[in-house]
Amino acid sequence: MPTGSYVVETTRTAEVEAREQTDLWSERVAAYQTRMDYRFTRAEVFRGEMVRQRSDTYQVVTWDSDQIEYARTPGLIRRVPDPDYRLLFPLSGEVQLRQDDREVRLTPGTGSLITLDAPFEILHGASLRGVIMSIPAQAIDGPLNRQAPLATGLDLAKGWAAWCTPWCAA
Repeated sequence: MPTGSYVVETTRTAEVEAREQTDLWSERVAAYQTRMDYRFTRAEVFRGEMVRQRSDTYQVVTWDSDQIEYARTPGLIRRVPDPDYRLLFPLSGEVQLRQDDREVRLTPGTGSLITLDAPFEILHGASLRGVIMSIPAQAIDGPLNRQAPLATGLDLAKGWAAWCTPWCAA
């Protein structure tokens, strides 16, 4: 990709046959994030839409979909490592996140910084509209010295998040 580029991509499962919807979703999540395991509540018909915005360094994906559970296992981490971080927050609905023996429920106005290089589970219902921002590891590891707990709820009602939420909802 040329330096300084900016790309916007949209994926809608409604644009493919019902039997292909979970495959399309799984392929795009793997391409935009990393390889994960999925549990679709309604695998015969899966509604979902995601918009990916990315530059050379950062990526923001907004999505809404039917109920689904994502999991990253130790085996997947060994086969497909991903040292970068994700800032995850809902714009509507609720996300349940489990990582590092912690469980947190995220609602609008809260978020969590997670790593994809540690096992996790993310579960959300059909009412979720969420945002996940990819942040390079070097932007977090130095300032946090990797000692900060991940999968911890963050209050996003103040600071940069108050600015980002309307932008990410667009």
